[in-house]
Amino acid sequence: MAHEIKNPLVSIKTFAQLLPERYQDSDFRETFSNLIGHEIDRIDSLVNQLLRFARPAKPILKPMHVHEVLEKSLLLVGHRLYQKDIKLTRSWEANVDTIRADGDQLEQVFLNFFINAMDAMKRGGELSVSTQIGNDEEWVTAIGHGNGEAQEVLRITVRDTGEGIRGDDIPHVFDPFFSTKDYGTGLGLSVVHGIIQEHGGQIEVESELKKGTAFHILLPLVRFDSKVAAA
Repeated sequence: MAHEIKNPLVSIKTFAQLLPERYQDSDFRETFSNLIGHEIDRIDSLVNQLLRFARPAKPILKPMHVHEVLEKSLLLVGHRLYQKDIKLTRSWEANVDTIRADGDQLEQVFLNFFINAMDAMKRGGELSVSTQIGNDEEWVTAIGHGNGEAQEVLRITVRDTGEGIRGDDIPHVFDPFFSTKDYGTGLGLSVVHGIIQEHGGQIEVESELKKGTAFHILLPLVRFDSKVAAA
């Protein structure tokens, strides 16, 4: 974490020290201006991640359709998928997709998983997003409703064909500051894990080296009247 903040500060300091002697160089001033903005945005992003981790906001739960949030989130990463030549496949097997959720937080969760999946793949590869409904004991127990009552679970799966995660690392992927990347804060998955738990859900991971990773997000399904869920 320290070097993630220190690196942009070093860049800013270096350019600031050179500015007095190269102020008349218009190209240098333009480069300096662009770099300052970019590096400040990096620091701002890091601080926001730390704040979300230290003081996570309580979700405002409302009836909503998961497929709509998924489609919106996929739209936001569409350009990057195109740039990396990543194939996108959707499979909405869940014929009911209504839950109680905070739309903004759920979008944050999906974007985090989509971006991680894209980062795990070099140019090419496939990102698969699917939904299913289940009420089997394993799914129900995973989200803490294994009390013998019928409980339906909506499972959202985000699967990539990237490098995969080592078996020894899988138990730690949601630990704060843990990362398998050479960059990043290691807070993203920790934050989204907390969000899903606040929604009464759970996240499961399966991965195989050189073949890819799948994250399964389990959330309690709630059957609303269609007009209520659309409100």
